[in-house]
Amino acid sequence: MKWNQDTSIAPLDCFAFDFVKKRSKAAAPLKAEKAQVLPSMDVFEKEKDFAKLWWSVSSDGIRVLIDVDKPLEKVFFPHQERGDSVELFIDTRDNKNSKVVTQYCHHFVILPEEKEEKSVFEVTRFHVYHTREFVDTSLSELKKEIKKKRYKLSLFLPKQMLFGFDLENYTRIGFTYRINGFNKEPQHFVLSGEKYNIAAHPHLWGSFLIK
Repeated sequence: MKWNQDTSIAPLDCFAFDFVKKRSKAAAPLKAEKAQVLPSMDVFEKEKDFAKLWWSVSSDGIRVLIDVDKPLEKVFFPHQERGDSVELFIDTRDNKNSKVVTQYCHHFVILPEEKEEKSVFEVTRFHVYHTREFVDTSLSELKKEIKKKRYKLSLFLPKQMLFGFDLENYTRIGFTYRINGFNKEPQHFVLSGEKYNIAAHPHLWGSFLIK
């Protein structure tokens, strides 16, 4: 059946996405390898990709590499969605039975330009019965490569920043992202931001089995 882009229901709304991911060696640097790049969702969504995102998982934490094929123009915080930014959504327990944001969920904002003397923020909005303190984002490691027509961000989130991260006992991780561009429609993974508040629906994030 061919998808009509004018319909109110896109194919992306009808599927659950499960992936298998190989565990990386601890402290191994992340390289742009095909095995680690997340697949494009533009076949499902009414949006055109302008970035690629690679990520790896080890016992030390999570590494992410983002290559954005557009110039760095404007950065905002709060209201990061109005400018150039990357948002990561991580559930260290990937509990698909929970329809609320638990203490194991994380919503991180990564900025290619500092605001409030920072480039990495946690902005998770927890359910009232599943709260915790925000993690210390100063523990993150962020490298930026800003060029005239594009930019790259290389991020390490140590396990100390990932509440509940325990690959020995919990080998499933929920993960998705939103890459925002100034005066540009955002790019999503798995979950369409046009129809859903991504941050509020962790049970719809991509599910990764770490082996």
